[in-house]
Order: sequence, then structure tokens, then C-alpha cells
Amino acid sequence: VMGGANSEIKDTTTTVVFESANFNGASVRKTSKKLGFRTDASSRFEKGLDPQMTIDALQRACQLVEELGAGTVTKGIIDINNDTRETKKIELCPEWINKFLGIDIDKDFMINALKKLQFKVENDIITVPSFRDDVEHKADIAEEIVRMYGYDKIPSTLVNMPTTQGVYTPIAYFKQEISKALLGLGYSEIMTYSFQSPKLLDKLEIKENSVLRNYIKISNPLGEDTSIMRTTSLGSMLNALSQNYNKNNQRIRFFEIASIYIKNNDIEELPDEQSEVVLGGYGDHFDFYKLKGAIEQMFASIGLNDVKYTPCTDNDSLHPSRTALISYNDVNMGYIGQVHPNVANNFSLNQETYVAVISVEKMFAANKAVKEYRPLPKFPSTTRDLAVVCKREMLCDQIITIIKDNCCPILESVELFDIYTGAQIEKGYKSLAFSLSFRAADRTLSDSDVDAKMKKVIKSLDEIGAKIRS
Repeated sequence: VMGGANSEIKDTTTTVVFESANFNGASVRKTSKKLGFRTDASSRFEKGLDPQMTIDALQRACQLVEELGAGTVTKGIIDINNDTRETKKIELCPEWINKFLGIDIDKDFMINALKKLQFKVENDIITVPSFRDDVEHKADIAEEIVRMYGYDKIPSTLVNMPTTQGVYTPIAYFKQEISKALLGLGYSEIMTYSFQSPKLLDKLEIKENSVLRNYIKISNPLGEDTSIMRTTSLGSMLNALSQNYNKNNQRIRFFEIASIYIKNNDIEELPDEQSEVVLGGYGDHFDFYKLKGAIEQMFASIGLNDVKYTPCTDNDSLHPSRTALISYNDVNMGYIGQVHPNVANNFSLNQETYVAVISVEKMFAANKAVKEYRPLPKFPSTTRDLAVVCKREMLCDQIITIIKDNCCPILESVELFDIYTGAQIEKGYKSLAFSLSFRAADRTLSDSDVDAKMKKVIKSLDEIGAKIRS
């Protein structure tokens, strides 16, 4: 890498010892990188030179000394040869080479081409020159022959070998299905870096004791902006939305299937790489319910139709009264909500912005791979409207669950079509209006069938303090 100062040639030097040495390329490269020294010597030796060339190089240097009149060369060479490599020998297989290359080259041409490249060929055994460390296999021999033959002479053909069919893994195919669903809803897919700045967590106003701050530091980052592996994809999405907003893009609908990296307790273990679907948007009357509708369509595309939304107030980055947890079968899938005004201001987003983050692995685990199809109904449906007065803090989903539990199996659908708070409703209460559709697969329902179910619903609602609106 670097010579010693005490061995330099000075004006008073009269006797010089020539050393022709060779060094381990990998060791030189690592030393040069660790010390931060990039020299002519390191750039040559790190590539790996032929140890057998040391004598020839020494003789040539001495020859130049005498030819240039720079000194008188004395007799004597001390040779310490530590090269323990064995001479490489590879069998010449013309049939295999032609099949491998997909062409037909004469054996004599192969031998002559190799000899021109200083390979020795005797009795179909090729002796590789000591300076060709890169040649180790008969495939390397084929490469040497074909570059002498001419790549331009090779016809365009398929490789003559057994074919295999490439397929997506189940989760890769699952991600494609998610992507297709969101693209069909008008969202644009983005791709962002998995490494980011630790300051991004500050902009998201993540608490100091949050698990999201237990990130992995990159040992050789390009800069502070790419110095850690992300533990959440929310910051990357907000960066993308911010860039578009500040370039005067008035309407944005983005999504990304992003990778995050969770540190293991055992520092020797690799981190857990997980995937998240992150959605974000603003403008053109984009709100919580439009984003929720897109998520529900995405869930429906993978067969998950009973997803629940529960109010959430402890997400540092989102609005405390406009955020909900997303769950399926009591498993927390992710969250949806409006970006907190303070966080939006940190990202220079000066209008309401809504985001959602959902775990791909949890969706995949709950995914109904086999889709069920039902024939068109043979019997007519009947509908009933139900208006319920309840406390404002009572969740709509709680009432829907009661309706479903009491009306199965003839309940076909239940939809909320009106929420009312006003002069006719007691303060602190609200009115929820639902449309219920009933249908039986084997008969036409009578009024008594439906009335019996409605009575059970009314009784169950009364038990939780929800009354039928008069």
C-alpha cells in the first residue's frame, strides 16, 4: 500500500537493492480501504498479479538500469517463492463446449485459439497459464474460445438445455393482487428507498421510547439522509406527498408495497424484513371515508369482507380524533387516519392529508385463497329500515354486529345510510339509520320471518342502551 520512509532513495544513495514482490490482493484491498490510502501500488496489487512474473519483472528492471546508464547491475538473485498454487489443468471437451455455446466450432480451431492465448494443450488436457487466475472451469474455456471465434458469428437461438417454468411465490403473487386492486381504484404505485434519515422520525413526532426508534444503523452510509433502515413506511409516503404538493400537484393518490426492517434482540441475527401497504393522498375532496372505501375494496379483492375499524387516539403521527385501527378476526392489521396538523406542517403539507398503513404478512395469513361463488338468488328479497338512537360515543360497528348476530342466516346485507344529530335528538345522542336486506336461499320469506328477527334485534339493542327512533 505504502513504502517506508526509511527505505526511500535519496541524493546520497549509491547502492540500491531491487525487490520484485507480490502481495495478496484481498489483503491489500482491505488494508487500503481501512487506512483510507489509495496508491498506485494498492490499485495494482489489489487486483491480484501473477506471482510467477516476479523474476521476469526484476530482470526487465535491471535491463533498463543498464540500458539507460543509470547504474551497474551486479550478479546474484535471492528468490523466495511462497506461491503454493497448483497449475490448473482442465479437460478439453469440444462436444460440451459446442452444446454450451449453441454453435459448431472445429476442434482444431479451439486448440489453436487457446495456444494463441498462451494456454498449453496436450492430449486434450489444457494447462492454464499462471497469470490467468480467472479461468477455473470448462465454461471459462468456452468463453476464451468464443471470443476468438467472434460473438458476431453466433446465431440467435434458444439455449439447448432443459427448460423450467418460473413462477411467483405465493406471497409475491399476493402482492401483485393487492397492486392490481389499488391500481384499478386510481392509485399510482411509487417506490421509495428502504434507508432513510433518523430525522424523519422526528418529523413524524415519534416518541423517544417508541419501538420505531429501535432502528438499524448502516455501517457505511452515503450520508445522514440514508443512514438507517426504516421501521415504518409512513415517512417515505409523506416525503413523496410533500414533494408532489410543493410541485403544485393538486390531486394525489399514492400507494407502495414497502419493506421495513425490525431489529432482532440477538444482534448477531439478521433483522426481520416485513412488508407494508402504505396509502396516501390529498386534494379533490379526498377524506377519511374515500380512503377507507379504497381499503375495503382492496380487502374485498382478497376475500376479507368483515374488516373492523376502531377509534385510535395514541398514534403520534395522526389526528387523535380522525384515526382508526384496522382489524380482522381480532388481529390488528394496521391503521388509517388524517395526518396530524403538526406532522403535516413538518412535511410542508398545507392541506388535509390522509394515510393508511397495513401489514402485508397479516393480510396474507388471513387471505382466503379459495374464492367462493354463489349462484344468483332464486327467491326475492325483502328490506326493512331501522333507525336507532344511541349515545354519540357508541360505535356504528357495535350496532351492525348485533344486527348480524340476531338476523342470521336470512340477513343478506346491512348498510348505514344516515347519521343525524339535531333538534329532535337529545343532546349527547345520535340517530343511525340502517337498511337491512333479507333473503332465504330455499323459500320466499314471509313478514313473520322478518318480524321475528327484527324483534330480536330491538331487544338486543335495548340491552345496550340503544333505542328505536320513534
